[in-house]
Amino acid sequence: MCVAKEFKERICELTKNIVGQEMAVVVDCETVTKPIVREPLCTRVCFRISTNDLAEATALAQRIRSGSNRVCAPFN
Repeated sequence: MCVAKEFKERICELTKNIVGQEMAVVVDCETVTKPIVREPLCTRVCFRISTNDLAEATALAQRIRSGSNRVCAPFN
């Protein structure tokens, strides 16, 4: 998954504070996955989200790609 360069610093700061915890990936106001952050995501604009198999990875990638840029209300 890749983020825009302008978000890289924000993702880096966020993930520094949540190593070992889940980080929700939200598409169209719906949480599509909650990977555990294993290390701060600071060195690249793209990173990997582990899945159990190819079908799961393909479905997740399609869901992320199909999302709009709709703004959602903050949630926990």
